[in-house]
Amino acid sequence: MEIVSTPAAPHVPMARTPEAVARDIVRRSEAIRPPAGLIRLDARLRSGQTSASELARLIDGSPALAVRLLRMANSAFYSPVQPIVSLSRALVVIGDAVLGQLVAHAIVTSRRAARQTPDQALASARLMSDGVRAAVTARALAHLGAPVVPEEAFTAGLLYDLGHVLLLDTHPAAYSAYLLEHWSPVENLDRELELTGTSHEHVGRALASDWNLPATVGQALADHHRPSEVAISSVVRVADHLVRDRHRPKLAEALPGVEDPETLMAALGVNPAAWAGRTAVTQREMAELLQIFDLAA
Repeated sequence: MEIVSTPAAPHVPMARTPEAVARDIVRRSEAIRPPAGLIRLDARLRSGQTSASELARLIDGSPALAVRLLRMANSAFYSPVQPIVSLSRALVVIGDAVLGQLVAHAIVTSRRAARQTPDQALASARLMSDGVRAAVTARALAHLGAPVVPEEAFTAGLLYDLGHVLLLDTHPAAYSAYLLEHWSPVENLDRELELTGTSHEHVGRALASDWNLPATVGQALADHHRPSEVAISSVVRVADHLVRDRHRPKLAEALPGVEDPETLMAALGVNPAAWAGRTAVTQREMAELLQIFDLAA
């Protein structure tokens, strides 16, 4: 009897999970070296054993960061009684936690800056501008009654969309077009999965783990577009809506059914009338910080 062999089934590789893709993107991003001074400063901050004088010396080695810190400490955002002229005093005003996240922000945004396409640069600039606006807004919401620490809210707002920045690095043409389609990042995680195999929230979670960010800040990076019981995520989500409502009206029109910002604020325990009364101050703080971060208003 003739024995007929059955051809072996072709090997079909298992699809990689969005989490695995995100971890690979974060690992690859670390091979793109930012300025050495930022790397040294980041390492010392992570060690938790750095004195204020040593931090000041390390910041002196990164002139752009030194200028930014001095300008920030003297801004209306912190409203010092007397002008601050030394880095040591600026560090006291700003605090190690905010300094650490400013350094993290500088490290990510310095990657491949010279190699960006025009669309990639535009998308990245809009992300960074909206991050500064969200940081100021989140801090203001905390001062108005949202149940989070104001400086922690600022940090989470500044960093919450950094996952987009790394995805721009990995898929510059397709991801730039996606981000610019409606003038701002669109809450379409399925589309991100289709384009990249992951999402900016998955990348944000991997980034937070890799950098050992505070758990609350990591939570904001990981789930700021979805309803959450975590206070910091809810504050960042509301800040994102408020920034979009004011600065990206075309996007707001393109996304029907998005919650009303006043309803979202009320859920946080923030009186919308109190927010309206603070809007002018918040806008001035945004404008000043956008200049400090070298971003368009």
